[in-house]
Amino acid sequence: MDKKDEFGWLKYVALVNYIGFSIAAPIMGGVLLGRYLDERFGTRFIFMFILTVLGVLTGFRNLFYITTKKSGKK
Repeated sequence: MDKKDEFGWLKYVALVNYIGFSIAAPIMGGVLLGRYLDERFGTRFIFMFILTVLGVLTGFRNLFYITTKKSGKK
């Protein structure tokens, strides 16, 4: 068994980790920034809602970009 086959599964673990972080980071950033802005300006939840939706859309855009890049499509 050569080194490439022995550690090939790590490539897939890294890809799953990369995809998960690329989706979760914008969502968490939107929630945290939205909460901060809501507290700062005294609004109830409007900033958190808007920025969370933007974070979800950004996360799925990242997922689309990663999957099309990995599959070789343009």
